[in-house]
Amino acid sequence: MVIPVNQRAIPVSWRRPEREVLLEDRYKYSRPPFDPFPDVTNVVNAAKCPVAILHDILHAIEDATIPGGKYGLGVLYQRFIAHLKLSAARKDFPSTSDVRYRFEMFARDENDKTKADCWRYYVEPWCSARLDRLQEANENIFFEVSVANAYVPFKFESKNPTYPLRGRIDEIDLKNCKIIERTIKGRRADQSPPPLKDFQVWLLWKALSTIEKRNYSEPWKGVDFEDFELIVETPYHEFVVKDNPDFENLAHIAYAWIKDLAGGGKSEFEAYQHRACTHIKTDMECGARWSCFGRRYKYPECRGEVHKEIRKFYPPLFWQQMWDYQLFRYQLLMLEKKDLEDLGYLSEGRVVSFKDGKIEIEITPLQASPILERRTSSGEPGNLLVIGSFSLGFELDAVLEEITNNKFVMNVGRKKLPPSERAMILPSESSILKTSPWFLSRYTQRDLFRLERWGLDKDENAEKHSVIQLLECLFGRKTMRRETS
Repeated sequence: MVIPVNQRAIPVSWRRPEREVLLEDRYKYSRPPFDPFPDVTNVVNAAKCPVAILHDILHAIEDATIPGGKYGLGVLYQRFIAHLKLSAARKDFPSTSDVRYRFEMFARDENDKTKADCWRYYVEPWCSARLDRLQEANENIFFEVSVANAYVPFKFESKNPTYPLRGRIDEIDLKNCKIIERTIKGRRADQSPPPLKDFQVWLLWKALSTIEKRNYSEPWKGVDFEDFELIVETPYHEFVVKDNPDFENLAHIAYAWIKDLAGGGKSEFEAYQHRACTHIKTDMECGARWSCFGRRYKYPECRGEVHKEIRKFYPPLFWQQMWDYQLFRYQLLMLEKKDLEDLGYLSEGRVVSFKDGKIEIEITPLQASPILERRTSSGEPGNLLVIGSFSLGFELDAVLEEITNNKFVMNVGRKKLPPSERAMILPSESSILKTSPWFLSRYTQRDLFRLERWGLDKDENAEKHSVIQLLECLFGRKTMRRETS
């Protein structure tokens, strides 16, 4: 029996890893004995459409809320707005006449089309509406703040079930008590936020405001995020988001889909039965649209068999991600620092200086040993640097550039960070995901899915194409034979 989306079993009981799993005393194989650690994008995808989160989990199509090709524009847009506000906080206010020049200099490493599109469609409208409001910028504004909570409570009747959640907040203004979710979506005539953006900023606030105070780093100790104003900002408008009881139910449904699809079984069939759009009524703004309604090619003729065989690999590939990466996220929040050090994941040091995008950290030989061992074994100079705490802080991609005596110099880019005496150095996300050659995680999922959907239409091209012929031999009825001279 197919379960209607609004009648799924909610709330779901979320399984966290037991201590022996957290300490990696249990062999990593098959389906993990815990549920995923989703980020905000995963939950929003699941709330948008069950097939969107299916593509996210099984096929590595990451963000269904962003139309194809616009992700890079959004990153550039967000970074430049942060640059303007940080400059304004130092009383360096751009005029209307020179803001375009500043943008060109800031984006000088981008290609011409990316710069032109970002300015025309996003930055210029933002500046037209808000340039004079940069006077409000202050030293207590922070950008790209990471939040994570393994036990976020959500209301459901008389219960308060908890789910794990992590995400990154575009902007927090501590002085004016605002949390801002900035997006390139939205139009001049809009009267409300773009779809699900209000839900997204609410999720981020929910994770942030329910973190236990003991997990706050020192600069944030006296801040009460419960009463912060939530804002969705588009290039044209700002929308204040009110607490909405529908968000709670939407979150429960989203987590139910994530749990079910991560486990495999009949949930994949159920997801397709409850997709949000059809061939006739398609969401043109969906970033996963081509995955659902892409072109159907004539060849290979054995496409049904290809799908039948390849789909067996998708769940194990996701389980490998859970073992390699999502377990790591649970470990950061559920283990003590001593346990993380014993596992070789965590090294701590004292921040000596931070200037021009480079941070100097004093670190003892014992703490430096895991970092140097990873660098020697993997050849990667990259690390994940955490300023603050694993629950609330800044996660920075850091490249080790210089080692002098007991001091490391790392390049983290031009970021604004709160005062901090301590820095935590972890393996980079790319090194965490480097496992055996077969299970190459999301890249393998994405490549398999593209192979499954790929094909040709013309008979003569298909007859000569080696991959088409190989698929017909492996999955179809074509006989493989050696070519004779």
